[in-house]
Amino acid sequence: MDSTACNYNAAAEAPGNCDYPLAEICNGLDDNCNGEIDEFVQNTYYADLDADGFGDINSSVNACELPTGFVTNSDDCDDSAITYVDNDGDGFGSTELNGCGVENAADCNDSDSLISPAVAEICDDIDNNCDSQVDEGVQNVYFADADADGFGDLNNPIFACTSPTGYVGNSDDCDDSAITYSDMDGDGYGSTMIDACGVLNHSDCNDTEALINEGQAEVCGDGIDQNCDGNDDICIVPGCTDALACNYDATATDDNGSCILPTAEICNGLDDNCDGQIDEGVQIIYYADVDGDGFGDLNNTELACSPSTGFVSNADDCDDTAWTYEDLDGDGFGNANVIACGVYDNTDCDDANVNVNPGVVEICNHLDENCNGEIDEFVLNTYYQDADGDSFGNAGATIYDCSTPSGYVDNADDCDDSTLLYEDVDGDGYGNSNVVACGVIFNNDCNDNDAISNPGASEICGNAVDENCDGNINENCPVDMDGDGFDNTVDCNDLNPNINPDAADVCNDIDDNCNGAIDENLLYTIYYVDQDGDNYGAGISDTLCYNPGVGFSTQTDDCNDDDANINPGVVETYNFIDDDCNGIVDDNFVDTDGDGMENGTDADDDNDGLLDTVEDDFNGDGIGGDDCDGDGIPNTLDADDCEVFIPEGFSPNGDGVNEFFELQQLPYAAIVQLEVYNRWGALVYDSKDYKNDWKGTNIDGNDLPAGTYYYVVRIDNKALEFTHNLTIWR
Repeated sequence: MDSTACNYNAAAEAPGNCDYPLAEICNGLDDNCNGEIDEFVQNTYYADLDADGFGDINSSVNACELPTGFVTNSDDCDDSAITYVDNDGDGFGSTELNGCGVENAADCNDSDSLISPAVAEICDDIDNNCDSQVDEGVQNVYFADADADGFGDLNNPIFACTSPTGYVGNSDDCDDSAITYSDMDGDGYGSTMIDACGVLNHSDCNDTEALINEGQAEVCGDGIDQNCDGNDDICIVPGCTDALACNYDATATDDNGSCILPTAEICNGLDDNCDGQIDEGVQIIYYADVDGDGFGDLNNTELACSPSTGFVSNADDCDDTAWTYEDLDGDGFGNANVIACGVYDNTDCDDANVNVNPGVVEICNHLDENCNGEIDEFVLNTYYQDADGDSFGNAGATIYDCSTPSGYVDNADDCDDSTLLYEDVDGDGYGNSNVVACGVIFNNDCNDNDAISNPGASEICGNAVDENCDGNINENCPVDMDGDGFDNTVDCNDLNPNINPDAADVCNDIDDNCNGAIDENLLYTIYYVDQDGDNYGAGISDTLCYNPGVGFSTQTDDCNDDDANINPGVVETYNFIDDDCNGIVDDNFVDTDGDGMENGTDADDDNDGLLDTVEDDFNGDGIGGDDCDGDGIPNTLDADDCEVFIPEGFSPNGDGVNEFFELQQLPYAAIVQLEVYNRWGALVYDSKDYKNDWKGTNIDGNDLPAGTYYYVVRIDNKALEFTHNLTIWR
């Protein structure tokens, strides 16, 4: 009624609450009563359409609080696309967002303009073109020079930018295991000049004349050193002067002791039996090894006492023109082991797995299937952080993986990932309980199809509508909505004429007479939960004024409410069960193992370490009373029955005997977990579902050395555990 108040009402008949002018603040109200709201106190916010944290100076709003999709800065040069920092100005950006940058983030080194996807790769041990590969396609080939003679081995190449130590740029060497020398006159004796494909000695004193070398006989007195001993001998002719010798020399004047008398022929390059033939009938067949892999060609042979260079004693090679490699998994790609008959490609990075080789298409599974040195390249999925757990992701927080990580989703729809947002159908700023990607922060709208009803609205009297969503209708308004003669000040439910202070209370879980008590002065009965339907309850009860029907009983003391054959009304039988719920199993105390616990209540009646629940139906046929050793005593009462056998050692040496660590007499459907530790306590083998298939290998599949280990065997679904030492023999 005060005319100075903002809400002055000349028609008011009684004093009420007055709102007086205040200094205007940004709160969506007309604080100073000048007819305007938040004038001159609002903040300016800028649209951020691409959600990169930078706003558009040409698209702004004035508001008290930051609206969704807006930011406080106007730094974005292009709000239709996310741009990235380009520090080196090469047109390719890093992953750091920038309001005015470039539209790609493909630069792998944004501090060097000579490194980007547009740059050609050069050989410098750097990924110049940002394709995650270094020096691809531009390296030089060098060849090993094991004998350091300046000539390389064609079969031992390496790729690099510059020549590594021990390598040269040519592949001319015929034998990289020894230095060979030039033999210009072809007499088998070389000069001191090193040659890629020469002879092994360098004693020729005149390599332009084939008749001069250390193997020649000296011609005395001719001024020429035929045998390269540094002298021209005088004409004393040494030789064999014995006419019976195989090598008798009629021209010899001085017997030099070289006479060879006839003997049985042996393979030594001599005519031992003096028949004019050398090594006849005693030579060995050797096979050409053209490709130098240690395996010979059956169709290319020589007869000799010892193999010539390039020949071997076996004829195993299927292709002597090229090396072939072991292919264990038969996928056409081999490992590095050279074999006689294999495949030509040795680039298989896992030769024990047929699904891994350079010919396989990469799939997303954290493995390098195609053997290119990269894992899951180009097949990773993008996932977005879901910090508020509403199943909508944040476009600004991503991760790459094969499957959805915890806390991430596969969409980027969330407008605000820091809080849950709710559907606001009527657009009044208050939402319903449906979580949405872009909505409002309140979810307490009691009628989201009517913008007039929400927690911020004022209640309107006399219309049966809860405008302010406080759960009450026409509060503080004395009306009788249901016409039962009681207004809402005394009627506890003014929408139901059957509920008022004069009504009689009936059994319906409602306060019919508005006295604050529900279902008072009625007949109540105690009902017990009866899960097995045997008309006996298990003690969980409720006192009700009505019969709840099936699943409840007025009788209690059921000692097993999951079995209709067990309750106080049945006759006790001998089955290790308290059938009549009198607290006595089989009504006679029997204690087989003497531990003070009666058979049937004792979890292990014979104290053999196997639970009765495991032994009773050990073979898993659904019928109890099993007797493993057939002695007429059931397993549960016979400590000698059904013992799980675990060996104390085995010998995985390939002889086909005792090759596996085999557990015997396991319970039916047993799920076995096996852990093996070495003497230092390190886990060396682990199987969550063991199938008697361990051959003494470690976790990586390699053979463990012979010795003592420690095992832990758990039969998870039977609650059993065994531990002991274990010996592996090889």
